[in-house]
Amino acid sequence: MNISAFEESLVNLIQTLSPAKQRQLMGITQALAEPIEADINWSAALVTTEFADEFASRLQLHHATHSKELQRTAIEDAFRAASLAAGRSVSPPMSATERFIDEIIDGEGVALKGSAARDIREDRVHISKLCEAAWIQDVRGSAQRAEAAKKQIGMYLEIVDRIYQLRVIPNTRQWIYQLVEIPVSLFEPILHLDKNLFAPDGPRIEVTDSHGPCMAFILDRSDSKITIGKIPIERCITHGRWTLAKREIPVKVDQ
Repeated sequence: MNISAFEESLVNLIQTLSPAKQRQLMGITQALAEPIEADINWSAALVTTEFADEFASRLQLHHATHSKELQRTAIEDAFRAASLAAGRSVSPPMSATERFIDEIIDGEGVALKGSAARDIREDRVHISKLCEAAWIQDVRGSAQRAEAAKKQIGMYLEIVDRIYQLRVIPNTRQWIYQLVEIPVSLFEPILHLDKNLFAPDGPRIEVTDSHGPCMAFILDRSDSKITIGKIPIERCITHGRWTLAKREIPVKVDQ
């Protein structure tokens, strides 16, 4: 069997590793070799073949050494790497005025969210923290609260072009990751809500448009944040779903 120069250099590199590092490498390689089921929405523009392959590899690599789901930073890293693999330009926000976004991809402001709640529902999307809102603690009265909320959502819509959420669907035997996009257009009706709906200190407002329910708009005073709940999944774009078996993290291999 002919061995390429790359394979030969890889073998030579492995031989320089300590036994502990070789065991880690074996576990990682085994994880990358295991099957992963990918259900991709090819009709949408986000997930290309290159994006899907890189994203799946990142999921497998993470679970080779971690027993928990991807957290915020790992989600951002995986999404960034997959976008680069797909040939897109990726850069971080350049100023504090772009605090609502995590990445700029092909010139668009992108907000990345994650959800691994145990009570997650497949038919609804929940964003625990859309953004911070320190003013919630200080503003009193429905008119002032409505004005402040609409101002912040207006600023959010000026900066954010795309909102993606990587959801972890609860399952005892498998890791199921679902990548959905919440259209920013669903937030536009908030700008036209009646001020009387903001009368409670911590209002929870059902938002609708001409197509039906959009979301529950929640001002969370306890954490000074805006929470979004009850977004119908059918009003979102599901870009992909990746499923891989849960596995024990290897601590040693047979000698």
